[in-house]
Amino acid sequence: MAQYPPLRHKLPGRLYRRDQETVLWLDHTVADIVFVRYALVTIGREEEIFPAFLLDDWGNEQRRLSLYQWVREEGDRFPRAEIFGANLGGEDEQCFLREMERHMSLPCYAYLDADAPLSTGARLTDIMLPAPDVTTPRRIDCPTAIAPPLCYARVQWWQGPAVGPSSEDGYDPWPARLREKGDAPGY
Repeated sequence: MAQYPPLRHKLPGRLYRRDQETVLWLDHTVADIVFVRYALVTIGREEEIFPAFLLDDWGNEQRRLSLYQWVREEGDRFPRAEIFGANLGGEDEQCFLREMERHMSLPCYAYLDADAPLSTGARLTDIMLPAPDVTTPRRIDCPTAIAPPLCYARVQWWQGPAVGPSSEDGYDPWPARLREKGDAPGY
């Protein structure tokens, strides 16, 4: 277990899986909660590091989700800033910001449990935003109303019907079926 638990983003919604796709149905009207963790990626090796906090050249700490926006806006000015976090296996990692891709989209993983081990996360491929006037899912750009770090996620954005997908569409809802089997992300 990592000494410094990586940052996590608490979002209202449900997770669905179809084949290798993992969809976050982002919906503020449901009581279900999903936790998303975002990885920074190293230059060249493309290893994923999940930050817990960042320490800049002057000793100032970034310990909130705003860390990701700080990396994009201030990262070029602070290449010696140190990132403390963990890799996907849950092992502690420490590296300089100059080793990281600072302006690329962020791989993200979803969990149903806030304290789930990193390795149990499901890699998000898509985020669906429900809309009452939409009957068929359609691809969209990330809406400007989506704040960082979610707007930096390496996913496809969709707008779809207000009702989530069903098994008839080839999707399996995780919260209901897989929690019982212990096969859901974060279990």
